[in-house]
Amino acid sequence: MSWISGPLVAFDLETTGTDIETDRIVTAAVVTVDADERPPEARTWLLDPGVTIPRQASA
Repeated sequence: MSWISGPLVAFDLETTGTDIETDRIVTAAVVTVDADERPPEARTWLLDPGVTIPRQASA
């Protein structure tokens, strides 16, 4: 089996910035795509980072 014929999973995070020590996760998503014709399955999460989201993070 080739990697392209198996299921694929994509993972994405959106954060308040790029500093791994201080910035926080705002949204997360996992999408699974099978090789057959079924639609992709997606799970998403919206989190409260507990801080104000900087304007630069939403650009």
